[in-house]
Amino acid sequence: MQALLAQIMIASAYLSFWKKSFDFKSKTPRSDFWWAIAGNFVAIALIYFVGFLLSVVSAEPALSMSALLAVFYFFLSMVPSLSIQVRRLRDIGQSPYLLLVSFVPVIGLVWQFALIYLYTKPSSSITA
Repeated sequence: MQALLAQIMIASAYLSFWKKSFDFKSKTPRSDFWWAIAGNFVAIALIYFVGFLLSVVSAEPALSMSALLAVFYFFLSMVPSLSIQVRRLRDIGQSPYLLLVSFVPVIGLVWQFALIYLYTKPSSSITA
C-alpha cells in the first residue's frame, strides 16, 4: 500500500511540475518539490535506458544516443525546474532572487540545497 501511495505521489507531483511550468507566483510545499525531483530522476533514468536500447538496436554508440536524449530533456525541463525552485523559495519565505546564488560554483549549490530543506513558513508574503 505504501509503495502504491508513493507512486501516486511521484506521478502527481511530476505532473504538477509540468503543468505549473510557467507559474512563478505560487508556492510549492517541500514534499511536492522532492517528489517532483524524484520523478525527474526516474524520467532521466528512463531516457538513458531508452537511449541504451536504441543504441543496441542501431549501430550507434550507447553513450551518444543517451547523451543526445538527455540534452534534449535538459533543455525541455529547464523552465519548469527554475519555476519549481522559485515556488519553493516563496514557500519558505525567501526571495526568489536567492535562486541567482545557485549559479555561484559549489557554494551556490550548497546554499540552494540548504534553503530548499527549510520548513514552510505559514504566512510568508514575499512579493519579489
